[in-house]
Amino acid sequence: MDCHVHWHASLDEYMEPQGFRLNLNALIQALRNVTFMLQKQKANLPDFIEWYPAWQESVKGDEVMSWVVRARNRIVKEADLELNSTARLIVALDWLNGGEKVFSMPPRWTPGDIAQMLVRKGIPSGLEEGESTLTVERRWVDRLLPDRELLAACAHAMGELTRVLRTAHESCGVGRCDLEVRSRECVGPELEFPLECMWLD
Repeated sequence: MDCHVHWHASLDEYMEPQGFRLNLNALIQALRNVTFMLQKQKANLPDFIEWYPAWQESVKGDEVMSWVVRARNRIVKEADLELNSTARLIVALDWLNGGEKVFSMPPRWTPGDIAQMLVRKGIPSGLEEGESTLTVERRWVDRLLPDRELLAACAHAMGELTRVLRTAHESCGVGRCDLEVRSRECVGPELEFPLECMWLD
């Protein structure tokens, strides 16, 4: 559940680089802590030596799960992730005319910094007050996982961890967690995945 809370906190801060970085770091550490806690409790989990290594083998070739391990080690032992951010600028001049442009930008730029850069470049031109819209979409990636958006990658990792947690519950004969629902309605003890709140396009 902590991972789920940190995931939403990261999403809430997606456009604010410092807040996003802090919450993402906490999320990655929480993801990694799931397996640490399972390993600490192995004496209390029936048949652990059978199902846990089988799960480890099933995710061995998963690039995202390997990235979580490396990312956590970097965050704890070295420095922040090397985040890269792109911005997609979508301009709609009116109902019929529009365009799109993609910018790479320094990852720590705020929405205000992006707006200033656009003004300096004279982009976009032709906007008419009341008729035009300008949308800036940000996309965060890590240098070591360049083809995956970071929150989508973390959601994937949560899905794999949910799978092993479900097995742990079944091995103990626990049908449902007795943890309480958190303040955000979608954060509860259910071990179902994917979660609708994490569908990212």
